[in-house]
Amino acid sequence: MSDLVEQMGGVLHFIDIHRASISPLKAFPPELLVAIFTEYINIVTDPWIMPTHPEPPLNLMWICSQWRAIVLDTPQLWTKISSSTPMVDLWVNRSKELPLDLKLDLSLDDVSVLDALIPHAHRWERVDLALKPDHHSILHQQNDQNLIGLIQDL
Repeated sequence: MSDLVEQMGGVLHFIDIHRASISPLKAFPPELLVAIFTEYINIVTDPWIMPTHPEPPLNLMWICSQWRAIVLDTPQLWTKISSSTPMVDLWVNRSKELPLDLKLDLSLDDVSVLDALIPHAHRWERVDLALKPDHHSILHQQNDQNLIGLIQDL
């Protein structure tokens, strides 16, 4: 009887160690996970729903190696850039050539984030931008590149 109890303890220990690898989420096709991740990012980046939230692609990458690989392989998860986005260059690079959705409050902050974004102005699709009056000239200087004409929602 003690051998049976010992075996049962070993089996339970094995299950505890490998619980993540037997998760039902492992059976989800990557396309379904991408759809779920995209909806999640749309929800948590909406300031009316969640006004302050850490950057969602990074959060998803910390779950498991499968999710990390999916997030890194999915450019559309990197297209939303906000004032709180760390490493803007990283977001721009990972979003490949997809249109960018910008929500930037630069009225109090340093406008250096624009240095990383202006070279990609041709990709700006939606822009929610708050600037100090003396920073407006930055956009006017860039209008030579037809910056304003490419934006769908300002």
